[in-house]
Amino acid sequence: MKKTIMLLEILGILIPASRLSAQNKTVTLKNDSIYQDGKALFACLEKDTMGMNIYYIMNPDESVMAQLAMQNNSMGTIPFTGIFPDLSCYYACSYQSNATIEDILESYFKNKVIVNGKPSMEGLTKYCEARNLSVLKIGTDYSSSNQGTTNSSQNSQTSKSSNYKNPSSSNTSTKSTPTAQTVSFTLKNNSSNNVKIFIGTKPKYGSGTTGWVSGNSINSEHGSVGDQLCIVDDSDNPISCMTIGSSQSKVYINKAGTGFGDY
Repeated sequence: MKKTIMLLEILGILIPASRLSAQNKTVTLKNDSIYQDGKALFACLEKDTMGMNIYYIMNPDESVMAQLAMQNNSMGTIPFTGIFPDLSCYYACSYQSNATIEDILESYFKNKVIVNGKPSMEGLTKYCEARNLSVLKIGTDYSSSNQGTTNSSQNSQTSKSSNYKNPSSSNTSTKSTPTAQTVSFTLKNNSSNNVKIFIGTKPKYGSGTTGWVSGNSINSEHGSVGDQLCIVDDSDNPISCMTIGSSQSKVYINKAGTGFGDY
């Protein structure tokens, strides 16, 4: 066990808890809010799905600023994925098992990953460089990065939740306009049922990808301007579709799981 942990530290894949937290902790998570020095900064929605803890750090407009997924495994380490929709990027690694979400958030503030209430690309890049990690664009397979030595359990964490396959992250995705503007948006499923969705040019017959969003979940998505976002049935036939616009920020699936709209 110790040899494995030491090897992961050398490879830059495992982040020791000692590199996360300051001596005097200032960040706490309570009552669905993140506090620093006793001041509430962000709303935080926590979801526990099949042993995975997913934390949605929310912007004031209720869009997702950061999505942090942690899961324990038999090695005594925590596979982790930090997704930043506003920056259209993410990183993946493993933390030691005694690390907490407060430790990680503490390190974000200390290293200026979050500045003035917003994620900083400069801060995130420096944070990852100091830990030999890669900052990857959303939609890039973690295994194709320069950290190919990372085990497969970490690759599996790039999904938004354990029941969710990100349509935008599939290696089979083929866009008809690869130079089109990419738009990141929040997709909230107000239905209690899992809903199958499609992102691409034409469901079933055109290019694009399909995946599932869990019931009552908030997910970070992206697509090209002009793409279709569709709810489809088990045979990939469209039930309801909308066009992704350049200013798209939030999309809601209705409570019936059959269309798009408000709460």
